[in-house]
Amino acid sequence: MHLTKIIIFCFTVHSLLMATFSIVAVDTTTGEVASAGGSCIAGSIIISDIHPGLGAIHTQSYYLPANQNYASTLMDDGYSPEEIIELLEENDVQNNPSIRQYGIVDLFSENNYGMLYEYECNEIEGAIWYGVPNTGELGECSDPTISRSASFTGNNCSNWRGHINGINYAIQGNILLSEDILLGIEDGFLNTNGSLDQKVMAALQGAKVPGADTRCLDEG
Repeated sequence: MHLTKIIIFCFTVHSLLMATFSIVAVDTTTGEVASAGGSCIAGSIIISDIHPGLGAIHTQSYYLPANQNYASTLMDDGYSPEEIIELLEENDVQNNPSIRQYGIVDLFSENNYGMLYEYECNEIEGAIWYGVPNTGELGECSDPTISRSASFTGNNCSNWRGHINGINYAIQGNILLSEDILLGIEDGFLNTNGSLDQKVMAALQGAKVPGADTRCLDEG
């Protein structure tokens, strides 16, 4: 069975309105889900919505709980990241998606065959058995798990604004010095070996630039 791990949120200081840079990521092998980010203004841990075994959603830039709750419900109901983004744009609570920013990643398996014995799962073409070998115990049997991601950055989010998507991660930010901040996060994530939490921590180190959040320039 997949192991699901919620990684401790890494936002040092945040804003209720605009969380500056963040990453959501998953590991298809372990089933881990990660969420982290940083800003110079306190309060935005609320932007992170982790669904163990399913994925994670970041709702940032003029955060509204109602939008986040809507996205959360959609993920629980099985919608893909791209579908969630589309529905958030269409159904923004204040009818103003242009000021919002979202990052979503999930774990997806086409078919879950339930708890089976290893030999039963082996009879299903392409299925993977997640039990403990040679114990005679039942284990979860499903098609291979894949990851999907999507992001959205509204045209009226504060500059510099943007996002980057990979197969198993979504990186987004606003009020940044430049695109280099997000590229540094991506580089740290992709070029670090180890567990998902180690990769995510390295991603944050990639944004360790004085004034990465332009509101912090006076603080260094």
